[in-house]
Amino acid sequence: MKAKRPILLLTLFLGLFVAVASPAQDAAPDAPPAPPNFQSLTQNWWSYFEGTQDELEPRIETFLERVNGEIAELGAQNQELAPAIVEAVRDNLDVYLSLLDEVDIRREPLPEPDPANIHQRKFAWMTVHKYNSDKPFRLPFKDFTTLKQSEER
Repeated sequence: MKAKRPILLLTLFLGLFVAVASPAQDAAPDAPPAPPNFQSLTQNWWSYFEGTQDELEPRIETFLERVNGEIAELGAQNQELAPAIVEAVRDNLDVYLSLLDEVDIRREPLPEPDPANIHQRKFAWMTVHKYNSDKPFRLPFKDFTTLKQSEER
């Protein structure tokens, strides 16, 4: 038992020394993301299209070239439909590029409700303070008249 203890302490010490001496390695931040694989799209395939406008223009061109190259592998019926779909994708990516650097969100404040206007129903939930029922509500265990026995017994 006494011989095992120093061996365990030495192993623990060496393990801690190796763990501290080896720095964590991160992926290179300059590496562009891999283009999406059409046979098996991963969960983060859209990250290929994230970045600035200058970074994305060549990526989009290579993506569309790759898509056009894979049209030849489709069946005859799908080959007729594919060019129109690729053009729609190209148009959408062009719009995405044009909107990428021009993000300007205009927020319009909502108009203030007029609590005195009885015809305005848009903000009615803001003006309701107390609900008064038209009919009296009787609690079933305090008012025994609400507990009626059925005649079928």
